[in-house]
Amino acid sequence: MRGTKQRSKEQFFATLERLGASLEVDVGAGRTILSLNTLSENFEPALALMAEAVLNPAVSENEISSLKEESNAMLSQELSNNRKILKRVFRQALFRSTSLAFPPEGTLEGIKSITASDIKLFLTNQIKSGSAVVAVSSNKAVREVKAAVEKAFAGLPEGDAPKLEIPHAGTLEGRTVYVVDRPGSTTTEVAIGHYGILADHKERDHLELGLFAFGEDMTSILFQELREKKGWTYGTAGGFDLFERPRRYPGAFMVWAFPQAEHTEELVLRALELYGEYSKNGLNQKQLAFAKNSLSNSYPFKFATSRARLTVRLYELLEGALPQDITTYRKVVGSVSRQSLKKAIQKVHDPENLAIVLV
Repeated sequence: MRGTKQRSKEQFFATLERLGASLEVDVGAGRTILSLNTLSENFEPALALMAEAVLNPAVSENEISSLKEESNAMLSQELSNNRKILKRVFRQALFRSTSLAFPPEGTLEGIKSITASDIKLFLTNQIKSGSAVVAVSSNKAVREVKAAVEKAFAGLPEGDAPKLEIPHAGTLEGRTVYVVDRPGSTTTEVAIGHYGILADHKERDHLELGLFAFGEDMTSILFQELREKKGWTYGTAGGFDLFERPRRYPGAFMVWAFPQAEHTEELVLRALELYGEYSKNGLNQKQLAFAKNSLSNSYPFKFATSRARLTVRLYELLEGALPQDITTYRKVVGSVSRQSLKKAIQKVHDPENLAIVLV
């Protein structure tokens, strides 16, 4: 995205814009997704430009220097953002001394130490045919798309990228509180949580159903108690994807809120009580029925656009998520009982062994 061996950064994006196309990069701890959106009639030249970015990046000293300045400015800005700090400290609390200890954006020291040679070596090792997935949603025939992809990426080096190290989930013993002092803050950022689940967890639909009722909707237990009834916080939620959605490596479960500073203590204590009650008892019949109805009706929206369908498919391929069509999902959700949900909850959720982060 910083120019290629054939074109400068400015020339590259000017060419992309003339084609009516856009290119985006999404970097995660275990994968990178480069997304192209283009007019159908310009599919082949836009795809060729995408391949040029992948196969022939310039990696010039000037661009890398500029990129490092931008990255450092972004990271420095995080120091004034309590919510960003909260997520970083929560990540440290769970994954200290592993490759997940820091987000993909890195650290100020890490960015400073990177050289153009490091990046060239990284790209040489990572960009391999055996580790690449090309997913296309198009109105063109499959054979046309396949031929265009094979032509554009003919120079993709063969082989596999180094095997991804998947950190093992550690253990939390008791409740540990981490406090980041931010004098003058009128609100507190709160995170309460523990290790999460993998994307292919066999009872993931059960667990996400329960969390919808517990903390993922304005009708949820957390929102109704902490926001509507008590008025302690401007917002609150609880789920597996507040930190990072479940992947091939352990993510995290997190209850999050940002109360007015003077209500911090009572909110944390009440949130712990609510989480303890949820972990022990699950949902009542009314809460379960509402969650089942809501999620069954909203699930088709995951497939509403071509981009959304691609995202679902890539999530299955790259992260190991279980494939779930609408009919199957509704059948699974419809079969959840209070007892089966409670059993699933008690296997994963642990209100006694937690990291509690306050910024």
